[in-house]
Amino acid sequence: MFFGFQLTLGLMMVFYGYSVMKNPRVWGDQGRRAVKAEHFEEYCRQNGLFFLKAGLIMALIGALDALVSLSGALTDDELARYGRDSRVQGLSAAEAHGFLTGMDADAVVPQAHRAAARGAVWDAFFRQNLDLLPGALPQALRSVSASLLTDLTALDLDTLDRTLEFLANNEAQIETQVLPGDEQAGRYTLNEESLAAVQSFFNVSPTDGQASSASEP
Repeated sequence: MFFGFQLTLGLMMVFYGYSVMKNPRVWGDQGRRAVKAEHFEEYCRQNGLFFLKAGLIMALIGALDALVSLSGALTDDELARYGRDSRVQGLSAAEAHGFLTGMDADAVVPQAHRAAARGAVWDAFFRQNLDLLPGALPQALRSVSASLLTDLTALDLDTLDRTLEFLANNEAQIETQVLPGDEQAGRYTLNEESLAAVQSFFNVSPTDGQASSASEP
């Protein structure tokens, strides 16, 4: 949503700047008193050139799907292995998918780092495209449900879908964290530390009057 607006605004600036460069009268009388009369047309053209360049940069950024920082998820050596660095980078959905699946296929980067990178990408995409949250996340879970160690039912996923739609419609703030866990036979499994992290995140803890299963999300 934000990137679509930015792309549209950038293209409008490009068109306006180009129009001013071709016909300085489009600029109007702004700044006429600030320059000599014989220099006014060149003044208009230079302002038009500025609008054209600024609009082009804005449109190029808007054409990207998300701006992502991976510096907190991967080391400099891990980033360099895949032609990336610590700077904020623009990624399309296809580029992000290729990058993440490529790391999984290589299996050189530790599982925890790969999970952190995946979380950083999803975080960036959902923050900058909040309207995608209700459809993309439940659909992604459905597509890999056979390989997930979870007892989520179709009704649970439908509830998740409606909850996320409510959050998106109310401009919820996105925050992602990677749960600690164990890697066993290529699978990332939860442990006691994982449960403690979830309880801390949601500010939930077992009490003497409740069963542990009733207190843990």
